[in-house]
Amino acid sequence: MQYLQKRLRTLESENTSLEQLSSRLRTDLEAASKRATQADQARLETAEKLRSSLRSQEDQERLMHQVQETNLLRESNVTLRYSYSCLLEPLLH
Repeated sequence: MQYLQKRLRTLESENTSLEQLSSRLRTDLEAASKRATQADQARLETAEKLRSSLRSQEDQERLMHQVQETNLLRESNVTLRYSYSCLLEPLLH
């Protein structure tokens, strides 16, 4: 009988330890889940910022190309005006 009482106390003690371990593991799991969710959110935010940055970079490259084209058109316009004035000058005199 004493053996059974001792065994019962041992099992109750083990049960209490297992319940504490279970509680600790549950808490750890919840914390890990929360960190994983936060990491996912941070990853999504970083990805969105990167996409936005790439779009901005593409927009800037497109604008720079348009500026170069505009400058070429201006130079061409100046050249054409000069050529026109050179051709027109003998006719006016």
